[in-house]
Amino acid sequence: MKFHEKLLNIAVRKGFDNAWTKIVADAMDDPEYQDIQPSLSWLQEVLHKTVPFGKQIRAMLGIHVYRQIKKKRTPEEDFKCYVLGWCAEIMQACALIADDIMDGSETRRGKPCWHTLEDVGLNAVNDAFMLENFAYYVLYKYLGSDQQYPRLVREMQKSGLRTIFGQSLDSRFSLKRDFNDFTQKNYEVLVKYKTSYYTFYSPVSCSMILAGIEDDAVFKSVEKLVLSLGYLFQVQDDFLDCFGNPKVTGKVGTDIIDGKCSWLIVKALEVASEEERRLLEVIWIFRI
Repeated sequence: MKFHEKLLNIAVRKGFDNAWTKIVADAMDDPEYQDIQPSLSWLQEVLHKTVPFGKQIRAMLGIHVYRQIKKKRTPEEDFKCYVLGWCAEIMQACALIADDIMDGSETRRGKPCWHTLEDVGLNAVNDAFMLENFAYYVLYKYLGSDQQYPRLVREMQKSGLRTIFGQSLDSRFSLKRDFNDFTQKNYEVLVKYKTSYYTFYSPVSCSMILAGIEDDAVFKSVEKLVLSLGYLFQVQDDFLDCFGNPKVTGKVGTDIIDGKCSWLIVKALEVASEEERRLLEVIWIFRI
């Protein structure tokens, strides 16, 4: 049984899925947007085709943490936790669409990338913006009156900005292809901002906020732990990008072609001879 499957029992999984059905249905029935039905219909298609098909690690992790902290819960409290989980998954779909466009990727989760579809193309850029804003729409709709709402918004904003900074650093390294930048220190910073905060820290911290935890010292301790998990997660992802089976991973790896500052190249450069380093530079610069 996989990690994310162990986190939730069948009843919780059903509640989580039902929350998704309600979120989408409520959005389609929102009276504020009934005069722009074509856009609502397109939003529904984007949501159904880009959001619910991943491993849902972020949502599962957040729900598990919330249930461990808050043992006694009402159905309403469970629903709000599920909403937070879906907000994380919506933001994840947004990030993946943007990342695939920037990397020129062709497959994601075993299917063609969203931007490669004939009726989408570069409209995927607007779809990514739509998903990001929809996540905040959902958060306000179901948790806007909660005392924790301002802190949840702040955490989501911080996570989003950190991820964008990480993506920018990733792109800069890839465009420059300067091996002097491909150091263990730079890689750790890259992973922290590109992956660890939004994949591990944000889901955990949002669940802690929802559960009523306010002690900053507790958040700091948790941050140190989950950032380490994020590093391990990204190292594994880098390895699978090169050596994983696309039929299993759902995507064809492009890190070497894209000249990425990945764990593999950082470690290769640490042990490479001068001759091997020159060969690697030729491969990275000329993409051969």
